[in-house]
Amino acid sequence: MIQSIKQFLRTVRVLYGLIKEENSPQKQTHFSKEVYPGLNNKPTPVNIFKPENPNKYTIIIFPGASPTAEEHPQMIWLSHVMKKAGYQVFLPQIPPLKNLIISQSISDWMEHAYVWIRNHKDVNAEKIIMIGISFGGAMVLMTSLKKEIQRHPPKSVLVYGTYYDIETTLQFLLTGKLITKETERKVQANEWGLKVLFHNYLSKVDVGYDTTNAQKILHLSVQEKNDELEMELGRISGNEKVLIDQILSGKVDSEIERIIELIWKKCKYDFEIISPKFWCEKISQKVFIMHGAYDTMAPYTESLQLAEKLPDSCLLISYLYEHHNLQSTKGIFFKLKEFIKIFSFLFEFIQYTERK
Repeated sequence: MIQSIKQFLRTVRVLYGLIKEENSPQKQTHFSKEVYPGLNNKPTPVNIFKPENPNKYTIIIFPGASPTAEEHPQMIWLSHVMKKAGYQVFLPQIPPLKNLIISQSISDWMEHAYVWIRNHKDVNAEKIIMIGISFGGAMVLMTSLKKEIQRHPPKSVLVYGTYYDIETTLQFLLTGKLITKETERKVQANEWGLKVLFHNYLSKVDVGYDTTNAQKILHLSVQEKNDELEMELGRISGNEKVLIDQILSGKVDSEIERIIELIWKKCKYDFEIISPKFWCEKISQKVFIMHGAYDTMAPYTESLQLAEKLPDSCLLISYLYEHHNLQSTKGIFFKLKEFIKIFSFLFEFIQYTERK
């Protein structure tokens, strides 16, 4: 009974933090900076959030593909929220994700970071939680199948805003169509996904003209080096200019569709390796899945399919959240109903995590 009350109060603190801190993610956020030896034996940053009243559990948050990596404001905000609820949080940098390199090597890095954190002097090795955000969510699922994680699994796994199949995610980026068994609607897909795709794969295909300058511009764009980007844009012309303008604006025309078709044919095997569709049925551990219904980066339909294919999962589709942020345009009664759904999901997650 006492344990249930503690779990209830912990859920209240998490939900309260998610609501209250949304608009000020870095306010009064204190954390320490350490390094861990990376797979390349180089010192790699990790942010550590230590709670004042710890509950003995450690959360490892693996962010998505972003040049800000462990310094991403939303990741720091989420870590702060969990810290306030009593969790110790590790937010490690995963270099391939920071460099926007889409590769199965990401899961090697995650496994490596997990082992280091598990052996950290301040960590209870039997009370670890793994959370993966966006692309990092699918990579956390892939990592859960690796040898060291199988030998010493976390208490629980949660993924947010991730994908099930690269192919259907690409179709969403092209068409903006959200298709379920009951409905079909169209939204404006986020241009970030298109940038990351072409950043990784444009160099792998022959489109019929030189794209060297476009590749350079894409690298600057995903690294958010805007001053250098503007200079390079002024030097480009012809087919490359038209192509890069379309990619950066997120506008899909027949040329974008043609090149994506080339990329798909050339890299299909690579896509299948990192798509949970082809291996998630091997995951024996229960997976908690959250997704924002208004997510324009990875459609929530991806999580619907993921939940169907996983042997054991708990799914929440929130109509309050986008890819990172809280929707603020809904009425009070609608919000209240959604908050109750989120609370129930988080309470079940916490109860499952803290089972004996």
